[in-house]
Amino acid sequence: MEMIYMNRNYIKEHPKARKTLRIIGFIVLPVGLALMIIADIFFFMGDTSLFFLNFIGAPFIFIGAVCLMYGFMKTVSSYVAGETTPVISGSANYIYEGIKNVDKKVCPNCNELNDTNSHFCKKCGTSLDAKCPNCGEIVSAEDTFCKNCGKKLK
Repeated sequence: MEMIYMNRNYIKEHPKARKTLRIIGFIVLPVGLALMIIADIFFFMGDTSLFFLNFIGAPFIFIGAVCLMYGFMKTVSSYVAGETTPVISGSANYIYEGIKNVDKKVCPNCNELNDTNSHFCKKCGTSLDAKCPNCGEIVSAEDTFCKNCGKKLK
């Protein structure tokens, strides 16, 4: 499977194809525009004998535009990638910073981040768990209400 990707001779043909598409596009598009402009000028002057040039010019414009789009696709895509990559990278880092500590317990005494299965703070030794005074259920020190009975803890 790796041998397929080792031979990348097809990449050498891309600059030729891009150049060809650009040349075709720059020739065919203006020809199509000229045909349509001529047809429309004569049509609005009252001579409908050249109106058929619109039907010849429209496909020329389409073919020229498509050739130019494919001819400049790498240039435009590289520009867009270069402009958006730093923004996406920055956003991903911002999101990561915000969620990396979601699964941690915060010590109510010193605000140290502790593992979720910790019962005591690794920095100051304060208990991270508390018991509900109403039902005796073990609750987190951060909780305001008991998850078992619903009574206020503090």
